[in-house]
Amino acid sequence: MFSKSERNNLILLADKYHKYKSGGTDYYALNKPNILIGSDINNNVHIDKSLIEDWIDKVSLI
Repeated sequence: MFSKSERNNLILLADKYHKYKSGGTDYYALNKPNILIGSDINNNVHIDKSLIEDWIDKVSLI
């Protein structure tokens, strides 16, 4: 897992090079039934909508 500082640096790099941003979790379906989709083992993952606004805008055009 990346630290907050590392995540912020990666976001800045993605913006600088015009790359899409995304996020991930520790959800692996049936082999980890105690972890909900969109969460992680500590239940502290939050992928802010602002990080994927470019994706949302492009999908809405389809």
